Amino acid sequence: MYNGAPWILTVGASTIDRDYTAMLTLGDGEVVNGSSFYTGSNPNKSARIPPAPLFYDIGDPACNKTHDPVKVNGTVVLCVNPSYVSVDAAKTAGVLAFVFVGVDNFEYTTYPQDKFPTVILKREDEAGASKIVNYASTQQNPAVDIQFGGTVLGYKPAPAMADFSSRGPNNQSRKILKPDVTAPGVNILAAWLPSSLRKRNYAIDSGTSMSCPYVAGMSALLKAVHSEWSPAAIKSAVMTSSYTLDNTNNTITDLGYNGRSATPLEFGAGHVDPRKAVDPGLVYDVGAEDYVKFLCTLNYTTQQIEIIAGTPVSCHSGLDLGADALNYPSFTAIFNKNAPPSSSKTFKRTLTNVGDDMSYYNAVVEAPEGLKVQVIPATLEFTEKHQKLNFSVVVEAEESMDVVYGHLSWIDSKGHV
Repeated sequence: MYNGAPWILTVGASTIDRDYTAMLTLGDGEVVNGSSFYTGSNPNKSARIPPAPLFYDIGDPACNKTHDPVKVNGTVVLCVNPSYVSVDAAKTAGVLAFVFVGVDNFEYTTYPQDKFPTVILKREDEAGASKIVNYASTQQNPAVDIQFGGTVLGYKPAPAMADFSSRGPNNQSRKILKPDVTAPGVNILAAWLPSSLRKRNYAIDSGTSMSCPYVAGMSALLKAVHSEWSPAAIKSAVMTSSYTLDNTNNTITDLGYNGRSATPLEFGAGHVDPRKAVDPGLVYDVGAEDYVKFLCTLNYTTQQIEIIAGTPVSCHSGLDLGADALNYPSFTAIFNKNAPPSSSKTFKRTLTNVGDDMSYYNAVVEAPEGLKVQVIPATLEFTEKHQKLNFSVVVEAEESMDVVYGHLSWIDSKGHV
């Protein structure tokens, strides 16, 4: 994980609850479900490829070679783990459609995805992929019928972490949790250069290059609503309002690890929620001078810190603002395996009330087994807006353990968390 500085909002990429479906009916009657953007020429009628020969070259499963028109004309071509495919060349050869196996997005063709029949079977769909590859490899005259289903909303489970999304821990400072959040970054409708090979003003794209603009735009909207908020306050609102459960009410899963439950090292504080971020109740604010003090506790020279800060810096011993004390919306306690039992770490934080006057918050802790977590004080009483109150979190390890995760929420009567 790079981009690990605490003043940077580091964003992972995850899926959305929208899918673009296609159903493949094999010649033996077996059905395999895939994804496709193809809509056909009539937007009011579902597109279909009637039963056609299914071509699969066992010697060139990734479709890297030029297609022989004699072999592929009038067929549906199956490609396994393709690197890049020229649909224009395939069209010239008379290919009816493509089926891509073992990919997660539509960035494998040089043709607009909605203009040429293309179906993908995602990496996690091992059963479907195995079924169609085995069928195409073993049958003498394999065939396939493709029914394109269009857009489906409410796809489950979603969101899920994309396999290409960078994971923690933070290379620069392991005590600063990264990424900070995750956001939509898979199969996103985005602006595109008309001068590109696709010759379109838009395309479906995937990457953290999609999720980062999402959060950047969200942050800009928060600044428009709360012009007095600092960048750190905006970042805090984005993080503390995020969620970690998908639309099946289970922990967000990780497609990069066979769909197991993801952790804060994958999604950070969670998936962003723009509506909740507008009214977070409390924020963890940080000033530029605090970041400088944080840098002073790292292995940088004064000259290097001044280059980052853009101002003269005076570092001195005794600074109480290392990673543990930086007013960050997350806590990372690192214990030495050789440390005695009941070792503890203390974190100091300051919360700023950006909600109503006379607001009362109670600390709610979800601590993993083997850790004892104490919040002091456990109740914060704000009498006015913009008031700041301090608290400490003491984390005590009762035994040696691997990486574990917990959660601290400050909850008021209005549902702020």
